[in-house]
Amino acid sequence: MNFVSEAALVHLEIVLPKMRSMADSVRSLSRQWWSDCGDLTIMTSPETQETEMSNSTINTALLVIDVQRSFEEMPFWSEDSLQDYQFAQNALIAHARALGWPVVFVYHTGRGVFSIDSGFVEPMDWVDRQAGDPVFYKRVHNALSESGLQPWLVQRGISHLVVSGIRTEQCCETTARFASDAGFEVDFILDATHTFAMSNAAGDPVPAIDIKLHTATVLQHRFAVVQTFDNFALVPERGTLNRHCPRSGKMLASDSLTEYRGYQVGFCNSHCSSGFTSDPVASHLDRLYFDRLIVQQAGVRSLP
Repeated sequence: MNFVSEAALVHLEIVLPKMRSMADSVRSLSRQWWSDCGDLTIMTSPETQETEMSNSTINTALLVIDVQRSFEEMPFWSEDSLQDYQFAQNALIAHARALGWPVVFVYHTGRGVFSIDSGFVEPMDWVDRQAGDPVFYKRVHNALSESGLQPWLVQRGISHLVVSGIRTEQCCETTARFASDAGFEVDFILDATHTFAMSNAAGDPVPAIDIKLHTATVLQHRFAVVQTFDNFALVPERGTLNRHCPRSGKMLASDSLTEYRGYQVGFCNSHCSSGFTSDPVASHLDRLYFDRLIVQQAGVRSLP
C-alpha cells in the first residue's frame, strides 16, 4: 500500500467528494441489503444468512475504539476536521457490515467523564452502532489485553483487525502495536481515526495533522498497514470486482482470481477460489456478495 503522505492528508478535501460519492453507494447497499438484493436470482432469508455467516470463515473484525461522548466533555475537545472523520468512520463501518465483518465497539472507562456512572461512556450520537454489535470496555490504552476482546477474537478465528476510532496516537496506535505483537494482521485506517492538537515539552503547539502523520510514520509496515478509507475499501486491485475476499475479509491473492458474470473476482487463497469455481451454486453467499458489487457498479437493480 502507498504510504499516506502529508500532501495527501493536507489536501484530503480534494478527494473527499469522490470518496463520499463512492462511500454513499457502500452505505446505501449496507443499509438496504434486502431491497437492493430483492430482484436478484440468489436470495437467502435473514435467518439463513445469519446462521451461514456465523459459520463462515470470516476472520476480519473492525474495531471502533473510544468513539464515546466522554471526549465531548473534555476541555481539549475540538470539531476541527471532525466532519471528515465522521464520514470516514461511518463509511468504514458500512463497508465492514457489507462484508459481514463483526463491528466491535470498545469504550474507555476510568475517572470523571470516563466513569460508567457519568453517563458519558456511550456512543457519540452520529456513529452507526447497531443492536447486536459486540461491545467491550477497557481501562488501559490498548483495546485487547484486559477488556476480554482478545480471547473473544481468538475463539472466533479472527486474525485480521481493522483499527479506527479516537484518539489516533493513543488508544488506536497502542491497540495496533499490541495487536501486531499478539500476532494479528493490522490495517490502520488513518482518516477513520481522530485526534486533537497538543503541546510539546517546550509548550509549542502541535497540530492534530502532525500527530496523525507521526502515527502513520511509526506504524507503517512495522505494526500495521496504514492507509485511507478510500485506498482500503474502494479501489479494487488488478482490475478485480472486489478488493477483499468475501470469505475471510483479507486482501486478494494473485493466484486466486476467477471469473463471475464476466467480471474478474478474487479470493485470499486458492482453496477459496477453487471451491467457488467448482461449485458456485453452493457458494451462494459469495455470489450474493459479488452480485451486490455488480449492482453497485452497474447502477442496476436486477441481474439476468
